[in-house]
Amino acid sequence: MRPNVLIILAATILLGCGPNAPTKTTEPTSQTPSSNVPTGVSSTSTDVQIELAKIEGRWNGVSSHIDGFERPVAKWYKYTFEGNQLTTETSESEPATVKFYLDPQTEPKQLDTSIMVDGVEEISKGIYSIDDDVLRFSWRVVGERPVDFQSRELDEKIVIILHRATN
Repeated sequence: MRPNVLIILAATILLGCGPNAPTKTTEPTSQTPSSNVPTGVSSTSTDVQIELAKIEGRWNGVSSHIDGFERPVAKWYKYTFEGNQLTTETSESEPATVKFYLDPQTEPKQLDTSIMVDGVEEISKGIYSIDDDVLRFSWRVVGERPVDFQSRELDEKIVIILHRATN
């Protein structure tokens, strides 16, 4: 695929509504993730609360690789984490907020996003790592959950690196 097409796919995957349409469930509760979200991890677990505290706040995009192509570093994307809500902002669209779930007990750690589309919850599966003020995400446009943070040509993987905002 061409890099421009993958940018569009990346945005939709990060918002939970891409062509890698995750398994759908109906009538999810606001406090309980669907069965497609990491299992065995309560949003009140100590591990999750520690990770939520680490990730909370505003983050700026530093680099983006999609399908092995490096995208120009630009201020077109920002992320804000508050509680279990993730708001993305890009120069190409209005801010969008999705629910997210963390599973810090896996290796690599998992971060799944959830969005309601026509009354159905759609889950996008990804992985993340956080090291002080650097946050890394990895999603695959099609196929299984990524297992690393490397984007290779034709792997249809999205890798984004964010730095904590200073302002």
